[in-house]
Amino acid sequence: MTTIPSSFRFTHLRYNDNGQVSGMGGATIAYDYEPNEKRVRAAVAFCHPNDRFNKSLGRVKAAGRLVSFQSAPTKRDGFRFFELQHVEPDQVNDAVGDIAGDVASINGYTY
Repeated sequence: MTTIPSSFRFTHLRYNDNGQVSGMGGATIAYDYEPNEKRVRAAVAFCHPNDRFNKSLGRVKAAGRLVSFQSAPTKRDGFRFFELQHVEPDQVNDAVGDIAGDVASINGYTY
């Protein structure tokens, strides 16, 4: 099992099913703010729309991808891995919101 670094934070995206949050499918974003570099790095784990969404499993998968991404940042692809530069501490939530918005617009999720 992946040990999740304490600096990692998470947000979850879900499908909207006629005004209700669907129990099926979704995505989990793991992110880490590096204050010395003023950088946010994030990784996304997707749950297939036919599978039951599980936050715990999403956190483990997204965290594992983020650990992998941090050790080999050339893997970023703008779909599963994101890196935002020049992010001040008071801008982290907005930066993560931008990432969530990008992921949601591609896949039809709500957050």
